[in-house]
Amino acid sequence: MTKAVQARAAAKRGQGGFTLIELLIVVAIIGILAAIAIPQYQNYVDRSNANAAFTEASGFRTPVEAALLDGEDPSTDITTPASVNITIDNTGAGSVVSTKTGGAVTMARTADGVWSCTNTFATDLDNCGD
Repeated sequence: MTKAVQARAAAKRGQGGFTLIELLIVVAIIGILAAIAIPQYQNYVDRSNANAAFTEASGFRTPVEAALLDGEDPSTDITTPASVNITIDNTGAGSVVSTKTGGAVTMARTADGVWSCTNTFATDLDNCGD
């Protein structure tokens, strides 16, 4: 063999690609990252749904108060999306419930006009007690 042929043969041997152990290490690293990322993403989705339900329910406090001051029935006179249910009795006591995937937020009103908040989400809301 000539030196040129030997050089080409040596160059081809050096282009072997990745070894099996290198590929297994990469797969293991991807698995570890996925094991961390998926639960974090689920927590993010739960917090988003809880905050959306709170914002939606608390947004109906003002229309309920306005309807009560005008002598209307908030349960029937206020248009709500399918995820919101308003139940107010003739004393003015009742609730606004917003339901999202994973739980619900309830804004409860006493006959004296005092609002309180509870939720059934697994995540805690800073502005809505459990």
